[in-house]
Amino acid sequence: MEDKYKVALKEMEKIKERLGISEEPTNKDWVEIKDKCKTLDMPGDNVSGVLIDVEKGEYNNKNYSIEISPTNIVTLFGTTVLDRKMKQVLVGEIVRITYLGEKEGKKGKYKDFKVEVKK
Repeated sequence: MEDKYKVALKEMEKIKERLGISEEPTNKDWVEIKDKCKTLDMPGDNVSGVLIDVEKGEYNNKNYSIEISPTNIVTLFGTTVLDRKMKQVLVGEIVRITYLGEKEGKKGKYKDFKVEVKK
């Protein structure tokens, strides 16, 4: 009795033969999927574009999808401060988020952001 792997390989060979595929795909046949998550690490780093989606993230924070161009959509992970400021931004608005650096608060350090919307 043949195992499932050998059966699958035989089926794949039959499909290749039927479609006229005689060789394995080359690197030019593949397109790399890159990570579209954006991090703002240095004070002054920013991202701007159209806010297209807000999703619930881990740890009760939000994930913000921002369309920089029709072919470039990034996701920015929220923080307590960013989430509070982004509550005032509506999906569809043009937004610019700038990282201001770490600040000292009552409960310790936190990441601060400037959030702007285009008029």
